[in-house]
Amino acid sequence: MSTEQTAVQEQVIPEYTQYDLRKEIFAMLEGEPFWAALSREIDKSPSDVLPTAAIRINKQTHTYEMLYNPKWFSKLTFAQRKAIVRHEFLHATLQHVNGTRFEKFVDSAEERLIHNMAMDLAINSHLTDLPDGALMPGKTPFEKFPSALTTEQYLIMLNEEKDKWKGKMPDFDDLVKKLQQRMQGGGGDQQESEAGDHVTIDVHDFFEDENVPESVKQIADQRLKEAMRRAANEANAKGWGSVPSDIKEHILSVVEGRLDWRGLLRYFIKTSRRADKKHTVRRINKRYPKIHAGSKVRRVAKIAISIDQSGSVDDGLLSKFYSELNLLSKYASFTMIPFDCEVDEDHIYEWKQGKRETPKRYRSGGTNFSAPTQWVNEDKFDGHIICTDMCADKPVPSNCKRMWITDKSGKQSQPFQTDELVVVID
Repeated sequence: MSTEQTAVQEQVIPEYTQYDLRKEIFAMLEGEPFWAALSREIDKSPSDVLPTAAIRINKQTHTYEMLYNPKWFSKLTFAQRKAIVRHEFLHATLQHVNGTRFEKFVDSAEERLIHNMAMDLAINSHLTDLPDGALMPGKTPFEKFPSALTTEQYLIMLNEEKDKWKGKMPDFDDLVKKLQQRMQGGGGDQQESEAGDHVTIDVHDFFEDENVPESVKQIADQRLKEAMRRAANEANAKGWGSVPSDIKEHILSVVEGRLDWRGLLRYFIKTSRRADKKHTVRRINKRYPKIHAGSKVRRVAKIAISIDQSGSVDDGLLSKFYSELNLLSKYASFTMIPFDCEVDEDHIYEWKQGKRETPKRYRSGGTNFSAPTQWVNEDKFDGHIICTDMCADKPVPSNCKRMWITDKSGKQSQPFQTDELVVVID
């Protein structure tokens, strides 16, 4: 945990007379039924440790909490303060906190910084009146970035274009170094931090706070979901105000329990990664600094993907599945296993990390799910995904984590029960 996180958690917050967000929040959210209702469920606490603002899970109250620097807030206009509040609430509703949507598996401060940028670009697309320095699609250095994309889409664009825009952000390397210090628990006196220490307008250091127990995170997430449900009901009755249509759709999918198949697929692949730990003197050992070498963890995934080649499998299902795999191939490589009633070993191939592929058909017989499962069981895979129309009997147990990709008709005709995740591509 960084010095900044520890300082905030141990801090005794004084009574500020200069500025109190709680006294102004009602006026800020007038005419915004959803945000006003959600605001009642999120604590707002002043902190002179943070340079700007942040959203986090409070491990004492088991709830989401917005932190803000009152001195910084008092220098902003009313419209800017209002935009910052919505910015923090959007981090919560879009599930950026607690690693629900945030990319956990980054190996460097540069990757973490780019993820932070992607989240802010996705949020700021929907906001006006933000303070100077806010990252915004269409503005320098992101002139060619369209508005209103998802965090994942901006992440891909940033990684593809970073060599071009990094030259327009001369302090990028310095920001990477400062973030690396915070990730390693260093960075000096955080009370003297300036807003310029962060490339984003707020602080994202709490999004993966390892000091918050998993049970507390689950309670806080459930409470937030219930708060979003109540706020959505109020918005349905009174109007959604300025909530954009795509954000509204995401909120309703969360409160109605609809599954985001792309998100679930990403989650399965990323959480299937195993750690490859190496000791290095270039990284500080957090427990025994300057005594023992630190460790560098490179997380890799070995994922088997079995593709049902039977004639009843719809080409549209395969097309959508491959489209998403082309995005996910930047995180892992895949072993592609075509099968029908048996595995077509002559056409098994390695989908290498970063490459693009298109659907291929080699067979058109019946279906036997035990055939690819047994093939995968003979090797040490971290995860197994089967893309199919589900038209076969229950297979033998899998030695690794297994999930199923199908369509609506496949789910409706599923002939067996399973506790494994069955994801429907809409």
